[in-house]
Amino acid sequence: MLHLILGILKVIGIILLVLLGLVLLAILVLLFVPVRYRLSGKKEAELLEGAAGVSWLLHLVSLTAEYKEKQLAVKLKLFGIPVKPFGIGTGNGKKRKRPKKNEDNSVTIQEFQEQKKKVIQIEEKRKLETQYSDEDDKKTNIQNISIWEKLQDVWEKIIDLFADAQDIPDKLEKSIYGIRKKAEPFLQDETRKLYRRLIERLEYLWKHYRPRKIKGWLHFGTDNPDKTGELTGLIYLLLPMAADQMEIIPDFAEKVLETQISLKGHIRSIHLVKVAILLWWDKEFRITLRRVRGKEEK
Repeated sequence: MLHLILGILKVIGIILLVLLGLVLLAILVLLFVPVRYRLSGKKEAELLEGAAGVSWLLHLVSLTAEYKEKQLAVKLKLFGIPVKPFGIGTGNGKKRKRPKKNEDNSVTIQEFQEQKKKVIQIEEKRKLETQYSDEDDKKTNIQNISIWEKLQDVWEKIIDLFADAQDIPDKLEKSIYGIRKKAEPFLQDETRKLYRRLIERLEYLWKHYRPRKIKGWLHFGTDNPDKTGELTGLIYLLLPMAADQMEIIPDFAEKVLETQISLKGHIRSIHLVKVAILLWWDKEFRITLRRVRGKEEK
């Protein structure tokens, strides 16, 4: 009897260990297996095309989107099995049925009915146009009559504005006080120190999440040469590898935007979890959050 109980406990222990191992494996997969993304686009004159894709765990889950000829098509695959595609502007992939014709190329009854409907619609449009023209004439007469009434309303509003002018200083003072009260949590010394750490956290995330490969070229320009120079510096700051892998062509004379670009990168959840834990254990962040919510202890 004792051996039977021990055997049952042993089996239960093995099952629990297997379940625990599966849970730990799932957590590790979620934290360390990267979500890979890719993006490509082309913009020249009136041509605009683009494609984007996201995949995870050796393409067991993948999502792709393609924009071409003013149509957006999206495809989803789960465990390598394509799900029914859907899109915007594509009619959900359904083709319209054309009316059938007889063998002697004569018009069918369905085509005759469609042509009849078109003729009726044209006649209705003509009637509506004549009605709208008559209504427009009536509206012009009514507008001419109501001009004096509108002028009187404007004059009364001007008088009301002058009457309320005495209350403007009080309203401004109240609004300024409200703005200061709302901005007070963000102007504390502790919050200013927190800003630096937040910037460091964002830099950490950008370091791991930014594109790893970039190819193509970018030709851009604004009406202001100074803004064009600032944008050029910002691009090299955010994408330092662009100097080697991508051609940047700033235009200081004209306003233009043309590009052909493709980039790839990956995202791991562990980095986002790390930043979230650091923020949660940051005492100044929690204090600022309480102040913003208005729940700080007095």
